[in-house]
Amino acid sequence: MQYHVGSAPEVQGIGLVLYDEYGRLYFVTEGVAKAWYRKQVGDLSIPWETREIGADGKLESITIALERVLTEEVGFGVLISPPTILLEFMLFDEIPQTILLAEFLGASRLGGTAIETGELLGWEWVHPNDIRDHRVRGGMPEILAAYQQYAEAQRRVRSIRA
Repeated sequence: MQYHVGSAPEVQGIGLVLYDEYGRLYFVTEGVAKAWYRKQVGDLSIPWETREIGADGKLESITIALERVLTEEVGFGVLISPPTILLEFMLFDEIPQTILLAEFLGASRLGGTAIETGELLGWEWVHPNDIRDHRVRGGMPEILAAYQQYAEAQRRVRSIRA
C-alpha cells in the first residue's frame, strides 16, 4: 500500500536511530525516490518506515512496526537495547513520526530484506560528525539534532560520574 502526504490522517512513521559502541549511527542508502517524503535515490537515512494499517483497519503497534523496520532495513537476528523515544515530530507538518533510539548489540547478518528488493541500496555505519559529508533525506536534520543533544547529555553525565 502506498501513501501520499495527506492521503490518510492515520498514516504515521516509525524510525530507529541505532548506534554502536563506537558512537557511529546505522544508516541505509535509499534506493527508491519518493518526492512526497523528500527522499531521493542515494540519500542516507536512518531505518524508517510507514506504520502499516492492518486488515482490521488498525494502525500497527510501535512494537510490530519496529520489528518490521529491523527485518526490512537492518538485518536478521538483530539484537538491540530496549528502545526509548528520542523524538516525536510532524514530518512536513503533516505526518506524525516517532523516532526511537537503541544501541546495536549484534546481528546474525546486517542488511535487511529491503536491500534484496532494491528499495535500499545498502547500509553503513557513519559517525555523526561525518554525516555532513552525505546527502540525507527529508526529516533527517531534525533527527540528527535530537541525537546530538542526547549524545551531549550522555557525555555530561559520564563526566559528572568520573
